[in-house]
Amino acid sequence: MAFNPLEGWSRDASEDVAEELDQRVAEGHEVTELVREFIERFTGRSIGVQLLLPLLEF
Repeated sequence: MAFNPLEGWSRDASEDVAEELDQRVAEGHEVTELVREFIERFTGRSIGVQLLLPLLEF
């Protein structure tokens, strides 16, 4: 949760945290399975999966 009592708001910051953690994983940092599940849940993307690139025909 993120709070700003001066401005009178609060919000769920889980997606922001997951995006930051996902960036760290992309930089080569290792995370536990629980952290990996958290990232996948809030970003909607699987991490640690290599994406397929289309093959070019010559």
